[in-house]
Amino acid sequence: MRTWRTALLSACLPGGPGRPGVEELDLAPFWALFDSTAPPHLRLGLGLGAGVVGLLPLLLLRPPLPWQSAAARDATIRKLASWPAVGELVEIGKVVACLAVFHDPGVQAAVRS
Repeated sequence: MRTWRTALLSACLPGGPGRPGVEELDLAPFWALFDSTAPPHLRLGLGLGAGVVGLLPLLLLRPPLPWQSAAARDATIRKLASWPAVGELVEIGKVVACLAVFHDPGVQAAVRS
């Protein structure tokens, strides 16, 4: 399941010049904390979002989100975010992606400096 969640977070918050993307970080400590402390409705929303958004690319004749390249994930998530009800699931992914990135000690150090 973490692969699907990480794919959603990576699509929602890709890396860029001067900032790491979700896929570049060690998310194991974040997932351990998230799984033990996040409210049940947030865990459920993220799990549902990862499954639905991860599989919806099949309707676009694309592979599921975890098997797409970063560029393909970006294009797919932009398309899916405009769909009714799916956009809200993408928004949950964006919020959790921000939490994951700012949980990283390297990102915290860079922000504090």
